[in-house]
Formats: sequence, C-alpha cells, structure tokens
Amino acid sequence: MAGSLENVYHSIKAALDIFKTTPQTVDVPGKQPLVQAAERIKNDAAKIGLMCSGSSPAPEQLQSLAVSLQHSCVAFCSICHAATAAAGPSYKNELVNLAQGVVIPCLSLAKELARKLKAALTWACGQALKTHVGLVWDGVAAVSKASADNKACMFKGVAATLAVLKDTVREMDELQEQQQQQHHEAGSPIQPAEQTASSNNDKQPTSSSSQPSCTSSSQDAGATLSAAAVAENSQQHQQQNQHDVDLDFEAGEMSSMEQQVLTSSLQLLTASINTIKAFGKALLQGPTLSVGSDQLDSWESCLFHARHLRRAGEDLGAAMYPPQDFEEVGSAALALFEVTELMTDECPNAEAVGPEQLSSLASQLKAAHEQLREVLGQAQQEANNADSD
Repeated sequence: MAGSLENVYHSIKAALDIFKTTPQTVDVPGKQPLVQAAERIKNDAAKIGLMCSGSSPAPEQLQSLAVSLQHSCVAFCSICHAATAAAGPSYKNELVNLAQGVVIPCLSLAKELARKLKAALTWACGQALKTHVGLVWDGVAAVSKASADNKACMFKGVAATLAVLKDTVREMDELQEQQQQQHHEAGSPIQPAEQTASSNNDKQPTSSSSQPSCTSSSQDAGATLSAAAVAENSQQHQQQNQHDVDLDFEAGEMSSMEQQVLTSSLQLLTASINTIKAFGKALLQGPTLSVGSDQLDSWESCLFHARHLRRAGEDLGAAMYPPQDFEEVGSAALALFEVTELMTDECPNAEAVGPEQLSSLASQLKAAHEQLREVLGQAQQEANNADSD
C-alpha cells in the first residue's frame, strides 16, 4: 500500500508538468471553475485528515482517498493551464504560482501518508498530518482571491505598488511627528520646514491647488484602488506579526536641514502616488486586455516599472532616518523620479487619464524632484562646511 501512495505522490507531482506545454484549448475557463476545482481538493484533504484522526484507517479507504486527491489535483492543474491560453506574462505567472501553492502542499500530504503507512506509525498521534491538511487549505484559500483575468492582475500589481508607497509615506509622517515631539519636549521652536506633510499641503510644488496633501495621499489615496493590495497583504502581515519582534524605535534628532529633506521627499512621494492613482483609474476605465494586444503589452511594461517603483519608494523612506546620507537620499529620489517619469511618458491609456492631467502630474513630479535636489544641495554644502571647520 505504501508503494501505491508513492505512485499517487509522483502522479500529483507530474500534474505540474502540464505548464511546460502550450495550452491548446479554445474554450478558456473563467475563475469559477478554478474555485470549484480547488474546493474539491480541500474536501479531499479534509476527508484524509478526518479519516486519519482516530484509529488507523483501512488501507483500501486510504488508497481511495489518496487517488481522489490525485485526480482533483490533476483536474485543477488542467484548468489553470487552460486559463493561461488567454493570459499575459504576469497573469500566467500568477496562475502557475496558484497551482503550485495548492499542489505542493498536497504533495507533502501524500508523502506524509506514505511515510506513516510504511513506518506503521500510529495515526492518532500524528500532528504533522493535520499540519499538512491545513497547508492545503491555505493554498486553496488563495484561489478565491486570485485575479480573474489580465486586467485584474494588472490592477492588483498597481494597487500593491500604491500600498507600498502609502506605507512609506505613513512611516515618514510618523517620523516627522516624532521629530516634532522631540522638539516640543526640548522647548525648541519648530521651523516651517519641519511641519508635517499635511500642514504643508498648500506648499506642494504643483500648479493644481486640488492636489491632495502627503497625509491625505497616505490615508485617502483611493479605497477602491488599494483594496486589492490591502486585502492580499493583511493576512500576510497578521502571520508575520506572530513571529516578528517589536522593532519600533525612536529615531535620533534631525537637524533643520534633514527636516527639510524629509519634507521635500514626502512631496516627491506624493507626486508619485498621484501618478499611480491616475494610472489605476485609467486601467479600470480601459478596455479588456487580450493576449497579443498592444494595450496588454503596454500595461505589462507599466507593471514592470511599478515593481521597481516600490523598491525606489522603500529606499527613499529608509534613507530618511538620521543621520541622513544625502547622496543616498539623492540616489533613491532620482530612481523614484525616473521610474515615475518613465511610466508617465509610456502611459498605456493616456486618453483615460487625460492629456491635461497627465501633463499636470508630470509637472508636479518634476517640480518636487527639483525642489528636493535644491534642498539636498544646500544640505550637502552645509555638511561640507561643517567638515572643513
């Protein structure tokens, strides 16, 4: 019987090999068949866990349940593979990862079954089997949250970038508030450059008075746009928090010039956030993204740049803590500016954004970067003068 379970293991593993081939189907399945196939895997895993939770099950029953799980895995992979026929590179990658996230825990479950049977272990005392069943359920849970098509996949990527930039702005806002508190406790007056981003809203380097402040960008950047990223990341954050220690710490006191660098950096991040928001709206208002279309290719390129934008935003936020390395700040700011500017130049749906708004966003971005460069130049000059003294 152990040998039969090992055959089930290898059959489940081989199910993933289907992604090495080109789908030949014309009838591309939607999301609902994927969800239904995943639920069958969940039920099969649950039956195995229930059967093995008490006394040792009959070998024939165990074999029947394992084969059922095998068939469900093969069917699920086949549906995922068929869906890739209408998928661009990003969506195809999501579908492959989705299949792996379900099938690999099933492999572990089948392997554990074979190990227990071969070693004649007591089923009732095996906590590991319950763990493997739980991992299968986790993989299945991700299926209902998966994208339904290319547009949804692109939107999820844009929303994830926006969420990262908003988190960075929030951290920088908190850093400013911390600096204000330190100045207040020391009895030192707070210079205008040291105000929070929200109080400097009317000082944004933009030609449009309707542009939101840094704080509003971090809180109200668009619930619709960020909902996908927040929903996807919230569970991961909860799981991470169970293992992470509290790494919050109080930053050292900033100089007046470092405060100005922080404020100008917030303005640059706000300009980038406004651009991403406009792109997300244009994506939702745009046409269906079909394989082989210029629109899909353009949005794939946009999403590629958006991933780099996340890293640039995180680097800029990390460079804000004192003592600041002004060259590091300048390098991160330049990367953020160049990637956002490139995305603006290559906007996949400029008509949906609107030529005037696109021009305004580009001007806001350029002005914010020029302002930050000027402040960094002054800061570096002060630092050089202090070293010479």
